[in-house]
Amino acid sequence: MPLSQTEGILLGPGFPFSRTIPANQPAGRVQDACATYSRHAAGQILAQQFSDQYTCGWLYDLETTSAFTIPVNLPQTSVVMIYALEGSVTLQTEQHSPLPLLEQQYSLLSLQPEQHSLRLQPGHNRLLLLQLGPSIFSQLDETCISNPYEAPRTGIINAASKRQLAELEQTQLTGEIWQLKRQVLLLDLLFKTLDDMGAAYRKEDPSIYHRDYPLYKKIKDYIRDNIDKKLSIQVLSKRFGIPPTQLRRGYKKIFHHQLADYIRDLRLERARRLLVRTELPVHEIAWEVGYESAAGFSRMFSNHYKLSPSDFRRELVEAC
Repeated sequence: MPLSQTEGILLGPGFPFSRTIPANQPAGRVQDACATYSRHAAGQILAQQFSDQYTCGWLYDLETTSAFTIPVNLPQTSVVMIYALEGSVTLQTEQHSPLPLLEQQYSLLSLQPEQHSLRLQPGHNRLLLLQLGPSIFSQLDETCISNPYEAPRTGIINAASKRQLAELEQTQLTGEIWQLKRQVLLLDLLFKTLDDMGAAYRKEDPSIYHRDYPLYKKIKDYIRDNIDKKLSIQVLSKRFGIPPTQLRRGYKKIFHHQLADYIRDLRLERARRLLVRTELPVHEIAWEVGYESAAGFSRMFSNHYKLSPSDFRRELVEAC
């Protein structure tokens, strides 16, 4: 049965993805990743997807017999680290000069919806894309996050990083233990490469530079511990005695991401875990993560993951 969208951030026109992986595919499989495969007149793609609350990753093996272009699919502006592990591709941006992504190099980029595509040459290409969650990219100094057409900073994948990437292909660990280790591996790799490329971090201590930091930290902790409750701006405003506009602006100033995005991301990540790890019906999961209706939850989930909750559970569980 073809998969419509779970191939992830790269979408090839005319590429129907399925869970059937041919035996002749590269051996570099990631344990507990969602793996899908597609064959096309121009070649074939093995796509592997894995995510946690900090990053969402896609590992692609692309074997092409002729040059072709594949779009980069993003529902919203995203900060993405692209590792060109094998082969060389070109990132194309509408109305701007293309950016070559050379083999064994990586780039940290801010990508826009419906603006980018990858041009692949014949041969084997392997790419790892890590989409950074708000809790990470909000801590980066904005000057180190480039648009593809602004001569972005790049770095070389060194021997230590290659060994770390190889650890993703282990076969001994499974389940939550492996997911935790994989999270540590990817975060360590990410921060090492950020340091190597000279990325800067925000230096201010919020508790020193923002007198309201303790209050907003209390709000953030309350949201995390009560994600199953009603958490509208109006409810939080009334609970903590802050006007709605001040609440939004104050939170954004201190934590560098939108309050509504934080609530949404927490809810969807918890929902994703419940869909995979439990047999709770979708409507109960909606209540567990704070949505008042299953329809509203399904709509938000589908917009984010490009699959309905039911399809996500069925496709991911069967594919992993």
